[in-house]
Amino acid sequence: MSSLEVSTFGSIIALEYEAFTVDIQHCVFFKCKTTDARYAGGALYANLRYDAKVYITDTQFIECKAPYGGALLLVPQTNHNVVLNQLKFDKCMSENGGGGLQIQINNYGTLTMTGINIFNECTAQDGS
Repeated sequence: MSSLEVSTFGSIIALEYEAFTVDIQHCVFFKCKTTDARYAGGALYANLRYDAKVYITDTQFIECKAPYGGALLLVPQTNHNVVLNQLKFDKCMSENGGGGLQIQINNYGTLTMTGINIFNECTAQDGS
């Protein structure tokens, strides 16, 4: 996906359901941007509730921008499972927290980062 700007939720993908599974593999998100200050994630916003599962593998996020989580904003709530494997965040930016990735862990669940995950020149006001 290339050069898309929206003003609500995640620029490309916004997930706010219960008990869903998303599997993203071998993708490139280029210059994805959202300007919504309530929710964000330049490429992906996911509010994970009740057995939600997100798997992202071998994917690149290049020059994505958002108020929170330049490329990804993940908000795990209850019984979630997130697996991030072999990701590359390149020059992503956030006006607030998480230049490439912001995860707001609130309750029980699992976050696993495997393989080599690269953050290259990502910037944010409150942590890259």
